[in-house]
Amino acid sequence: MSEQRIEEARAHHSRGDLARAISTYDEVLAGNPGLADVWHLKALAEHQSGRLGEAQASVARAIAAGGEKPSFLLLEAGVLHDRRDLAGAEERYARVVAARPEWVAGHMGLGSVRMDQGRAAEAVENFRAAVTADATHVRGWNNLGMAFLVLNRIEEAMRAFNYALSLDAGYAMAHFNLARIYKLRADDKHALEHAQAAVRTDPVHTEARLLVGDILRRKRDVNGAFQAYRAAINSAPGHLKARIALAELLAETGHREGARLQYRAISEVDPSSLMAALGANLVLPQIYASVEHLEESRREYALGLERLHEAAPRFRFATAEAALREIRWANFYLAYQGRNDLELQKGFGAFQRRVLAEPAAEFFQPRRARSGG
Repeated sequence: MSEQRIEEARAHHSRGDLARAISTYDEVLAGNPGLADVWHLKALAEHQSGRLGEAQASVARAIAAGGEKPSFLLLEAGVLHDRRDLAGAEERYARVVAARPEWVAGHMGLGSVRMDQGRAAEAVENFRAAVTADATHVRGWNNLGMAFLVLNRIEEAMRAFNYALSLDAGYAMAHFNLARIYKLRADDKHALEHAQAAVRTDPVHTEARLLVGDILRRKRDVNGAFQAYRAAINSAPGHLKARIALAELLAETGHREGARLQYRAISEVDPSSLMAALGANLVLPQIYASVEHLEESRREYALGLERLHEAAPRFRFATAEAALREIRWANFYLAYQGRNDLELQKGFGAFQRRVLAEPAAEFFQPRRARSGG
């Protein structure tokens, strides 16, 4: 009977009905709690369901009942990795590699956790070991390229990504990564070719669609950029970066009201988005229909500044880099109004200081007096 129920649980599991699989595994284990492989299967289903605490407890029971099998340790490492216990995950992956050095999965896991720890140079060696164990492992070559990219070893990164594509010409991530490199080199032709290839092979690759939009935007292909950004939003309606890109393009092309609507919609979903708040409150027309239109826009801008000051406590950042990335905003179109902007600019500067004072305190220290020269 137990064997039959295990097979039923496996069938639920293979069909993706994880809740029923877990429930059936539980029934089996209630009658025989010493079945290490069933604890392992249950932990796997829980991990796939995002029930990380339960998965960690179940894989611990598997190890207690069946010993430190590499497959059990690999799953435990993956759960710990997802729970952001990077030291624990690294230790388990290292034990998997020691026990089964020919197994690609252990090297891949160890490389991934070391990438997350900021140890890309060590990750290179782990991914090298993975592709040495299996030279046809496409993801291994892609991950090796990513580690090289972090180390700014661009040519080696490109060779790794191209080798991945020689194994699988439709591997979207390698196309996407090459597109990013070519974009950084201002080689828009090759960047666009690879970004579009990534989209063709993986239509739900939202970041690739965004990259297509960014390249076309730089090439001044406004219609193409609009199509790419809207396609990115359609593929992932909750992707705020895609919505911000669309809002920015609307503002750039003079569609102020459309831009404000987009920024406001983003702010409603994510009130902590400083970039969206800036756009919702400060975007200005490029051309004015009349003096009255100009004055009304100016009043709206001043009110927007007041709203930003009221909302300032919502905008909190862990690092200076994150804060500076979000707060980038230029009041360029104020100059088109031909008015005295001193008080408005002082108000904007005061808002920037409120947001940046904590994460970027070093920018507000008095400058040291020069010794001479």
